[in-house]
Amino acid sequence: MIRKVTEKKDKFAKLEAIDCVKPLDEVSWGMDDVAGCFEYNAGLAEALDAKPNAPVNLLMDTNQLVLLG
Repeated sequence: MIRKVTEKKDKFAKLEAIDCVKPLDEVSWGMDDVAGCFEYNAGLAEALDAKPNAPVNLLMDTNQLVLLG
């Protein structure tokens, strides 16, 4: 996904500029952020895959999530 977003960055930027009525240069750098978000979340997913059945802290006392592997 990251590779595809990076490869088609110019095309996505043009579509975003048209859809959101924003300047092309403004949305162009935003496509780098999109790729960065995918990369960041992929890293988090990989880290969770490495710890099956580990409790996940939701920062709430009333809920608990356990990943089953």
